[in-house]
Amino acid sequence: MKSYFIQYMVLSILLFFLSSCDKDQNMDEGSYSSSQFSSEFINSEVWDKGKAEIAYYLLNRIDTLYQNGQLHISRHSDTFEISIVKQLYDFTHFKKSMGSGNNTAEVFSVIQRRIKGPLYSGQSASSSIHLLKKNLMPVKVSIAEYSLEGNSFNEQRFRSGTIEQVTVGDGAKKYDAQYNLDQNYYSIEQIPLLVRALDFSKQSEYSFPIVNISSGESAVTRLFFGDNKFDVTITLMGEEELVETGGIRYVNKVKVSYPNDVFPPTKVLGHMIPAEEFYFISKDQTRQIIRIRSRSGQFKSLQNEVKSSYTLDLLGSSFIDWWNMGENLYLKPFLRKGIDGKSN
Repeated sequence: MKSYFIQYMVLSILLFFLSSCDKDQNMDEGSYSSSQFSSEFINSEVWDKGKAEIAYYLLNRIDTLYQNGQLHISRHSDTFEISIVKQLYDFTHFKKSMGSGNNTAEVFSVIQRRIKGPLYSGQSASSSIHLLKKNLMPVKVSIAEYSLEGNSFNEQRFRSGTIEQVTVGDGAKKYDAQYNLDQNYYSIEQIPLLVRALDFSKQSEYSFPIVNISSGESAVTRLFFGDNKFDVTITLMGEEELVETGGIRYVNKVKVSYPNDVFPPTKVLGHMIPAEEFYFISKDQTRQIIRIRSRSGQFKSLQNEVKSSYTLDLLGSSFIDWWNMGENLYLKPFLRKGIDGKSN
């Protein structure tokens, strides 16, 4: 009888575990809709065979600070980089997979970097974003900020109905958290790719629930300053002409509208969250970001008021070999050739 009871308990636990795994897998693969995204963009061949999109921009920002009755204006000119590659991802270890398996799937991996000019103070920043290819579900988002004043690192891992987050930094207490999601959220860092991927032939306006990095804000902070979970609206404004050196380029103009109670009020692109962003997107299959213009966002505390706006302009872009049969191409010359330059 005792043996039968033990077998029964073991079988029950095993069945519960398997059902939990099935639930997680279904959540990961099917709970985020793909219907609002363009299959032409999602399945474009431009990122196939290890190709990476590398685009460089000029980022200009103006910050206005009202502090204790005094006005301070600062101007920043940075380089901004957006890199995108499509690759297999290992959902068990949250990293690039070297081969197919039961818990692997194709993702878009996106790197965004804000690089400070040598004559400007402040922080450089980067974000690493991994999104399930078929529906742009966020998998892992990592954000690093670094400067002479100090460094910080934040990472969010999106699991079934929860976000696991870790935060470390100079002079800051390590912050680990796991919080439940009341719905499917997208990361604030993936908004540029959402803008490019939307299918505006179906409708001209979409709304997305967005989550930003959390710093363990208290209920009082959320009450007075805002929350790290909010909604954005993305609207197609129509076609527009951009006058360039080589002539006129026809692009789609897309508006992104933010609420005014987001906390923390920052992101990697542009640094401070604006009230509105206007994206100018190419009309070819790459749907590349050509230009962004923002309308001032602002943040108020008891003694300070900060306003910020930015512009982003494409300097140049290319599609280059990045991954080849699981090997990093930067190492390939050393792995495949001898000292004389001949193949081994």
